[in-house]
Amino acid sequence: MPSLFLVSQNQSHKYEFQHKLLWSPKLNRKHGRNPGYVNMSHVRRGDIIFHVFNQKIHAVSVAKYDVYSSPKPLAYDGNIWDDDGWRVDCDMYKLEIPLSDHREWLNAHKGEVFDKNGRLKQQYLFELNQEQKNYFWHLIPSKLMESLLIDSTTSTTKVPNLREVGKSLSKKRVIGNNQIWIHDLIQ
Repeated sequence: MPSLFLVSQNQSHKYEFQHKLLWSPKLNRKHGRNPGYVNMSHVRRGDIIFHVFNQKIHAVSVAKYDVYSSPKPLAYDGNIWDDDGWRVDCDMYKLEIPLSDHREWLNAHKGEVFDKNGRLKQQYLFELNQEQKNYFWHLIPSKLMESLLIDSTTSTTKVPNLREVGKSLSKKRVIGNNQIWIHDLIQ
């Protein structure tokens, strides 16, 4: 199964959407390691990426190639980021999914990605854990997810079914609109 990532594109969303890519420096301003930038080095061809801007999922994409070293785009010259960076080229599909519709579930499953209020933490790229991965699979229409998987992999990939996601939700006693909304979306 491909890895699933969530990218927070506040400063860079316009350029990255226009050019269908992710770019981050390899090191932070103090030349130290940053978890979001380190996660960029883990992206491989076929991985699925959820693009978040302004607390909404605005797109889902599949990595066209493994991550590679790339200089900072000229459009970022005014930024204080290092010139040496990571780049991932993507096939991108636009969506509009407000994270606020899923705040209750996100709050109950915060981990490294979401804070105690179910809001996305400040970091460029997160790798989703298995429970988050199962939930996020079902935030996008199943036909789109199937086409992402078919186009990006050569092996058969099993998407968890709603019952498997429901089991993971019921462990945390999350019920209500989120589960219903997901069920309606994938029918």
